[in-house]
Amino acid sequence: MEVMVRCTPCTALRLRGKPRLAVVLFEINSHSLWTSVKVLRMGKVVIIRGEGPKGGPGKPEMLTPTSAIMGAGLGKEVALLTDGRFSGGSHGFVVGHICPEAQEGGPIGLIENGDIIDVDVEKRRIDVQLTDEEMELRRKKWTPPAYKANRGVLYKYIKNVQSASRGCVTDE
Repeated sequence: MEVMVRCTPCTALRLRGKPRLAVVLFEINSHSLWTSVKVLRMGKVVIIRGEGPKGGPGKPEMLTPTSAIMGAGLGKEVALLTDGRFSGGSHGFVVGHICPEAQEGGPIGLIENGDIIDVDVEKRRIDVQLTDEEMELRRKKWTPPAYKANRGVLYKYIKNVQSASRGCVTDE
């Protein structure tokens, strides 16, 4: 399995060991975080998935949700994990460009509310506290989400784009 992750440089939330963090999932448009900041207080990890090259489509920028988290003063309390992208303008504890993406059946697409996640920055690992059997059961039940476009240029892009770990190219 090809795996790629990018983290923001973050001195305020340097996680050591394996902190156990609750999950809040946002599968709605990530811009709705501006109006949902109170929900963030319920969990320590926000997962925005379905924003990868195929799921986005095109890997939308996550500056809006990271700004909402920082603007709410939660940059030290909330981590954001996403298969979307972020630029150098994002601050806080952000792990992005996660591959394989949710649209393609990556593990980020199998996480459910209430799951416990271990984030170990030093070892560069993200682990969900589930047995192999539980993950396999979720994998078997998983069905791909509908594409956000079913014709035209975006559909052609979705059908041809490679994973972020391969550069999101469309000519292979």
